[in-house]
Amino acid sequence: MTVDYGEIHLVGTKGEAVAQPFAKNVRITLLTSLLLMFALVSVSHARRSIFTPDGTLLYRSEGDTFMSIVEAMETFRPGIPYTSHILWDDNFDGSVAFKLLTDEPLLVFIHGEESEDEQRAMVSTFINSFDYAEYLTGWELAFDLKTTGIEFGLGDICVLESLGNPTSYTERTTAAGRISLIGYQQYGLLLTVINGRLAEALEVR
Repeated sequence: MTVDYGEIHLVGTKGEAVAQPFAKNVRITLLTSLLLMFALVSVSHARRSIFTPDGTLLYRSEGDTFMSIVEAMETFRPGIPYTSHILWDDNFDGSVAFKLLTDEPLLVFIHGEESEDEQRAMVSTFINSFDYAEYLTGWELAFDLKTTGIEFGLGDICVLESLGNPTSYTERTTAAGRISLIGYQQYGLLLTVINGRLAEALEVR
């Protein structure tokens, strides 16, 4: 007698089984489960560490949750406008928060399975990966001014100290207050500052 249960065939009265397709599926399922478990274990060993530029550890995550860049800046460097540079390749995973418009590092974020000392040794590599000259001539500068710069109400003094002497500068007084137009031809930017605070950033490339 043969009883058909899909791909399982129980043959005879002694329970002799011919269930190769089922056994194959079981092996595949078990293998998939083992690989998934291995991946989860590997991920669980990853840690996000937050260092100061001199290598002082401020935070090291435990488990699956970790402090975000925004949370870390609010906790360790409150009130400072910043931009973050991501370094992500086969050897490194993390980012560096720099003071806005500058190459001054504020915090270094490293994510991986390395020990604390191994991650600390990576801090200088992360900081040096930031190409400030490329930043000044790329899209990120204008983006940071349009978003973070305006949100923080970046001061004109800060802009001038960070970007240097402008190629053009005009100022007038209106009912709204003192309005300054600051142009940087080399960066393709025209900035509008009202009463000493950044109000608009236009690209004029």
